[in-house]
Amino acid sequence: MEIDEFSAQNLTVGYPGYTAASNISFVLKKGDFLAVIGPNGGGKTTIMKTLAGILSPVSGTLLYAGKPLSDLSRRRIAYIPQMKDISMHFPATVEELIETGRTGTWPFWLSQKMKHSILSVMEKTGIEKLAGRSLSELSGGELQRVYLSRAFYRNPEILLLDEPVTGLDVRAGKDLFSILETFQSSGNTIIIMVTHDIQTAYSHANRVLLVNRKQIECNTPSAALTAHCLQETFGHDSHRHGLFQILENNHAH
Repeated sequence: MEIDEFSAQNLTVGYPGYTAASNISFVLKKGDFLAVIGPNGGGKTTIMKTLAGILSPVSGTLLYAGKPLSDLSRRRIAYIPQMKDISMHFPATVEELIETGRTGTWPFWLSQKMKHSILSVMEKTGIEKLAGRSLSELSGGELQRVYLSRAFYRNPEILLLDEPVTGLDVRAGKDLFSILETFQSSGNTIIIMVTHDIQTAYSHANRVLLVNRKQIECNTPSAALTAHCLQETFGHDSHRHGLFQILENNHAH
């Protein structure tokens, strides 16, 4: 195993008395981008919470650099939950929230050196104009970028995003993926993202995990996003036409 590998082996996730997803296995290296795809209720968010260390695995192993993931400092993992789980009404400024990405606690005050470092990461995500703003004043797209800035400020080794473009307009979604691509190009971080967008997974990820209460496939986009695998993942006819059309368009190119 390479020193920077992140792997799941026969992972089962869930809660006491309830299994959300089972047989999850993957091996990722720094610079990899894994898209997690599956139907609602298929276990995706529970997988992400387990990878983030919020939940303990029911069974199986999670290893990073050959050691249990639980041994990895939580500061080296950044997790951005679904927007519906993020409060916009906490009485704090943008800079204060971003600073918690590094310290894990709310700052009593921000020194000029801290403000300079925070502004630097805000510039990378294009939100420097939000300096000094209250979180309650932000749009969904602006808040999503603030949380991205918070994650980048931590300089994580593993970045977890649960449906990051849900609720954003098309332009905001494209901006977010442009930022992620720039961040990924550094090659220092493993990105794992839950998405419902098959085209996004095909275009941006280099690995795809299909899951519906169990792992269906984990492979390259061209190998995982096949008609057979998607039909096994989603099953019902309402997804078939749109998914298959995307596949035909991708394979035609």
